[in-house]
Amino acid sequence: MNKFINSSIVTTRGLKCLSSFSFQNQQNQNIISELNGIEMVIKLMNNFQYKNEIQQFGFEFLQIICANNKKIRNKIIELQGIELIKKGIKNFPDNQRIQLFISFLIKFLEIENEIFDYSNTNEVDQEENQIKNRILKGIEEVIKEMNESPTSRITQFYCCSALSYFDFQNEENKKKIKELQIIKVIIRAIINFKNNEDIQESITGALMNIVYDNKRNENEIKEMEVNERIISTMNKFENNQEIQENGIRCLLNLSFDNKENVNKIRETNGIERIISTMNKFENNQEIQENGIGCLLNLSFDNKENVNKIRETNGIERIISTMNKFENNQEIQRNGIGCLLNLSFDNKESVNKIREINGIKRIISTMKQFENNQGIQRNGIGCLLNLSFDNQKNKNKIRKGKGIEIIIQTMNNFKENNQEIQRLGCGALWNISIDNEKNQENIKEMKGIKTVIEMMNKFEDDEEIQEYGCGVLNNNIIIMNENNNDISLEKEITETQVIERIIIAMKLFTNNKEIQYQGCCCLKNLAINNNNNENKDKIREKKGIEIIIKMMNNFPEIQVIQNQGCETLWNISINNSINQKEIREMKGIETIIQAMRKFPNNKEIQENGCGSLFNIGFENGNETEIEKMKEIGIILPAMKQFPKNKIIQYYGCRILLNSSFNNQENQEEIREMKGIETIISTMKEWINDKEIQYQVFDALNIISYKNKRNQKEIRKLKGIEIIISIMNKYSNDKGIQYIGIRILWNIGFDKKNREVIGEMKGIERIISAMKEFENNELIQEKGCGALMNIIFDNNNNKNKMREIEGIKTIINVMNKFPDHEKIQENGIRTLFNCIFENEENLKEIKRMKGIETIISTMKIFEKNEEIQESGISILWDIIIKNQENKEEIERFEIQKLIQKAIQNFPKNETIQKWKNKF
Repeated sequence: MNKFINSSIVTTRGLKCLSSFSFQNQQNQNIISELNGIEMVIKLMNNFQYKNEIQQFGFEFLQIICANNKKIRNKIIELQGIELIKKGIKNFPDNQRIQLFISFLIKFLEIENEIFDYSNTNEVDQEENQIKNRILKGIEEVIKEMNESPTSRITQFYCCSALSYFDFQNEENKKKIKELQIIKVIIRAIINFKNNEDIQESITGALMNIVYDNKRNENEIKEMEVNERIISTMNKFENNQEIQENGIRCLLNLSFDNKENVNKIRETNGIERIISTMNKFENNQEIQENGIGCLLNLSFDNKENVNKIRETNGIERIISTMNKFENNQEIQRNGIGCLLNLSFDNKESVNKIREINGIKRIISTMKQFENNQGIQRNGIGCLLNLSFDNQKNKNKIRKGKGIEIIIQTMNNFKENNQEIQRLGCGALWNISIDNEKNQENIKEMKGIKTVIEMMNKFEDDEEIQEYGCGVLNNNIIIMNENNNDISLEKEITETQVIERIIIAMKLFTNNKEIQYQGCCCLKNLAINNNNNENKDKIREKKGIEIIIKMMNNFPEIQVIQNQGCETLWNISINNSINQKEIREMKGIETIIQAMRKFPNNKEIQENGCGSLFNIGFENGNETEIEKMKEIGIILPAMKQFPKNKIIQYYGCRILLNSSFNNQENQEEIREMKGIETIISTMKEWINDKEIQYQVFDALNIISYKNKRNQKEIRKLKGIEIIISIMNKYSNDKGIQYIGIRILWNIGFDKKNREVIGEMKGIERIISAMKEFENNELIQEKGCGALMNIIFDNNNNKNKMREIEGIKTIINVMNKFPDHEKIQENGIRTLFNCIFENEENLKEIKRMKGIETIISTMKIFEKNEEIQESGISILWDIIIKNQENKEEIERFEIQKLIQKAIQNFPKNETIQKWKNKF
């Protein structure tokens, strides 16, 4: 104002602001005085002594600021305020408001005798004197006069006009409202003169100050139906700007922190009235300012009012007013406050605000008034509400630079406004949920660093810790989705995210959201199999302990149990120290407890299976898992969720581990119909090679040296399915290898051998051996499986010859002459082939198998199995036939047998040949 001292527009608006700032605010009055504001105002009034508005707002300001301050009253007199008053009386005799403000000023300055000469009634207008005289007499006399002449239009008009200028914020005057029954007196006037526009105007002017303290006069307001009377008057005189101004100011005061009045205003269509008035007088700044203030009060924590405001196009009105008066700080502050209330947990309002560019308005206001804490706080609160579960709004906020303004505000007020930090963290959390672009934007704006800084600074603030964990969780997810974003990972390390999360979880063990979000963060930090650095740090900072404690603290909350299981799974992958730590912290027991408690929760069963599988790798953990009877947990999960790949995959792996070299567990699996479950999995997932690997592995271990399980597989048609899957994945050496091993195991059972032969299992094995002719393991296990399958089964023996199985065995033995196991299994298979089967004898001889057998016996002369089977074959093919004496000599068979007899003196089968030569 000092800078633009010659501008009447700046002066007018400045004086109005000073009046608003100083009204009922002693602190602001003192600041204005200290800054020489009074001197400036009087100077400006003298400069513009004929400007109506400047004089009006100037006198209004002076009478407000001096009312309760003797020091300021003296200063006004010293600055020739009396001369200024005389000029005002003379220059504006017809301006009622100027004259009324002057009358107050005269009373406060106690200069009545210096101003008026009552002998000269022409100096001031008689009507104005009527009001001034009443003001000077005091409140008691005014009310007395109104009571004495309740039907006098003139009396009621002047008295109500006088009442509008008394300071009812003064404690003494506040008491008089009740003592003198002022509200009752005024309402009587409203009723008596309901059709008199002038009186209604003066009454509403008086009421707006009288009802300021609505709590103290609550009973009178209710009894006299003040809300209804004001709204009725506003409806009746909807074109009277003064009544609308006064009425809205009344409703503003009545609705402040008073739920009963707030509801009553809605019930009597007050919301419609306020919005209608704002629409009609859209250029009236005072109406817009107070109207938005009303809507702010009415919408606070009141869902019915929120819906009514939205349905009456109140959101459109608020945003339109904010756009029109974008430089009015009060309108912007209250407007954003309204939008904050309206957007809380109200999807319809949230969408409406976006549709009419409310997000743009909010962000624009925050940018313009970046130093106004109220605007920044409510603005961030709005963005928090608007972004909740609303992707369109999240994108709109990002595009409007809203993320940038949130982070900037948090940094600007990090020293002195905890609420802004709280809301900022909450907004960033909402904005970043399931929105990769927003997560990227937060990272670019150094938002993670800001959040961590606030979490460190306000360590004891539960909400900041909760929202902060949520922000970190959302933004750590993007690191994993973007193939380990190096820059983000570096920021996470530098800002000590792991430490911060674990501290929050330790401090607020009873806060479900902190525990859940914190646990999610730790899971995502450990999710990369190769990120052992994070996994180790989580353990070192007691993160494993806090996760298990969380699961035990919230045993009934499924999402926490699920997240705990999943986090322990990730932390334990390829990390034996963490696997051991989980066992020592009773984590195995906690996981199994969760799986038992929630058998129908797919995610818990899934993550539980994954966790138990990983943890079981560490020495000692498998025993601990067994103690907890994990078979009784895993099998029900597999049965309950047959279509869940993870449960089936890890379920089979756990059954495999638990039954490895453990006859008791193998028996338990069968008794609990586990073999049936595994075979069902094979059928359900026939097109999934990964699952088939696990199923085959499990059946291989479960059937190993277990006759009951071998028979059970047959009874459940498992042999047919195994061979079918081997045929389906004939080019996969892994499935062929494990399948052959299973057939070897179950081939110990006579009936199983028959089924394998009938289902063309021999053909499958021979085909695999041919397909993978260079794979030593397949050749070794193939020979072993065929050895069992043809034992004591002439049909299978004949099939070996018919499908070139004998030829295949001999070829394999020739290809791997130094592989002892292949030679051992091969020679034993050939022995089983010829037992009581002359045609196979001839086939071996025809395929030059004798040379192969003799070569094997010479190479592995210390292998008892090879020597025993070799001698038995040679006897049947050569020795017992006298015509083969030349071959006996040529192959030096006698010498070979004698060496075996010498090497294995305790082998009865070999020794029986001793006396046959």
